[in-house]
Amino acid sequence: IVNQGSTKIFRARTEYNYNIANSFTLPQDPSPASSTIQHINIIIRDNSILLLLVDPVICFRDASYIQYQEFHLAPTASPVALDWLTCGRMSLGEEWDFAWYHRVNEVWRDGWRLHATSCC
Repeated sequence: IVNQGSTKIFRARTEYNYNIANSFTLPQDPSPASSTIQHINIIIRDNSILLLLVDPVICFRDASYIQYQEFHLAPTASPVALDWLTCGRMSLGEEWDFAWYHRVNEVWRDGWRLHATSCC
């Protein structure tokens, strides 16, 4: 899976209509309701390979972003995932100027968590 553009996260919303029913634990600060949230749940079947090679996340000034990626592998499945983040829009002086960034990646097989990473 590839894309043709980066994930751009704009500043946090102050007014919102929020409804989410996910099983993962969200960070306590800031309010998840004011954050952009992306939850990807991928199932990779037997004898399959997933190449998830997307462009980087770009958080704009005052952005608040939460990403959760969950990979469920069949016994003979394999994943390759590229997950990266830029410092923001350097040309506008927005280097590491976002409010909040939280990312969790988990790899599961047969009900066992094989790998987990968390950032920021």
